[in-house]
Amino acid sequence: MSGSDQQIGFVGLGRMGTPMALNLHRAGASVTVFNRTAAKTAPLRDAGAAVAGSLAELAREADVLVTILTDARAAEEVIGAALEQLRPGALVVEMSTIGAEAARRLHARCAERGVAFADAPVSGATPLAERGELTAMVGAEEQDIPRLRQVLAPMTRAVHHLGGPGSGAAMKVALNTMLAVTNVAIAETLALAEAGGIEPAAAYEVIADSAVASPYVSYKREAFLQPDDAQLTFSCRDVLKDLGLAADAAASAGVTLPQTEAARELYAQATDDGLGDRDLTQVAACLKRGTTQ
Repeated sequence: MSGSDQQIGFVGLGRMGTPMALNLHRAGASVTVFNRTAAKTAPLRDAGAAVAGSLAELAREADVLVTILTDARAAEEVIGAALEQLRPGALVVEMSTIGAEAARRLHARCAERGVAFADAPVSGATPLAERGELTAMVGAEEQDIPRLRQVLAPMTRAVHHLGGPGSGAAMKVALNTMLAVTNVAIAETLALAEAGGIEPAAAYEVIADSAVASPYVSYKREAFLQPDDAQLTFSCRDVLKDLGLAADAAASAGVTLPQTEAARELYAQATDDGLGDRDLTQVAACLKRGTTQ
């Protein structure tokens, strides 16, 4: 079955899911979407994609089910309900940040119903999702990779198959941990430079022109320098959730993550200070106010 012949059901139309589903539709895939908040389906409906009236309706017709949801609880609830309707031989592509343990549980549940499963979370902010340039981290059985690549192609610029089910989910948590720590490092660097009498914009120029420069440093420039106008790409609350997944994985493996734990405290403080639904760069405000002292 070719990618264009597959009926794709897509569940989860948030900041990332909407442009991802639109890219699938625009690439010619047969896409049907569902979202518990029906109003969020409007961009897909307006673009000509089919909209299901229920999850069961979507799952009954799907050869591939793609989910990108808030957390492991939501993913397990949605996929568990969908499995009552999915046909044997269908493929579930779970793209949320849920951690390896939840991914492996879902794989086992799918296998019991004769349904293939892949965890394929992505790296990249909303602009990359809109351009179809996300990076996918995949945990899946080898035989499912060709079919999976057809589904992912309109949404991604790179697909990394890292191993069996759970591997992609594990890598996403590890990568988000690095992102969270890097974000704190930038905030601390700016705070220290400002304490030394250096204007934030001048300090940022040096960071962006140094050995530690990165794409993240580049595209977060305005968010750090003009925090009141920062576009939400990854909230402090969601970072805190992902760092919790990292802490659980580390504890299970007997791994110590001192920088991650320190960063986790700062994101918790930001969330407690009412910044939980603001962009992760808002941790700089906590440092500036000295609320972590």
